[in-house]
Amino acid sequence: MGFKFNFFLTVFPEILPFLKITLFLAITAYLLALVLAIIISVCRTFKIKGINKFLDLYISLFRSTPIVTQLFFIYFGIPQIIPAFGMIDEMIILIIVLALNEAAYMAEVIRGAFLSIPRGQYDAAKSIGMTTRETLQHIVIPQAIRIALPGLVNSIISLTKGTSIGYTIGVLEMLTASQLYGARTYRTIEVYVAVLLIYWAIVLIMTRFQSGVENRLNRRYS
Repeated sequence: MGFKFNFFLTVFPEILPFLKITLFLAITAYLLALVLAIIISVCRTFKIKGINKFLDLYISLFRSTPIVTQLFFIYFGIPQIIPAFGMIDEMIILIIVLALNEAAYMAEVIRGAFLSIPRGQYDAAKSIGMTTRETLQHIVIPQAIRIALPGLVNSIISLTKGTSIGYTIGVLEMLTASQLYGARTYRTIEVYVAVLLIYWAIVLIMTRFQSGVENRLNRRYS
């Protein structure tokens, strides 16, 4: 059965069309996670009463349990309690789970960035009459983004790879498509090498993008 290079080259046109689904899942989940993470980090940084304990529980739960178990609980478990939930499309469920899981990590990254801003900058902004919103918008958030950027880029990389768990509930993303193609052709090694290289290329591009943005931000603040 050895590795057939000619067949290996024919794999890419078969599975690359599904890359757009993988990227759609990752980007959509990332944007949702980012919004949620910012809200969580602001609430925890400024110790908004009434929800801090709930947020602590949420972060602990999603950081301490495997994402597959979270996916199975939401996809298989919740419909047993709320039958209407079972009508939601598998792709939407996957996006929700990916976003909830990644937001728990991103919130800590962003909160750490907020806490790294010297307290004196808040006091200085207040002394010249800036509101809390203006302080966040013009002073804190721009610096926090620069500090949090590496962690936030790692999040999109993690989500891109994490979309592969979609095969467990039948979401037809790139890994699922490659598994089906491998099963149909009985040439799994070539298929898996091809999909591995595609994921690797995506991560290299994202890492290069991260370096470019970091260099631009560093020049701005140097």
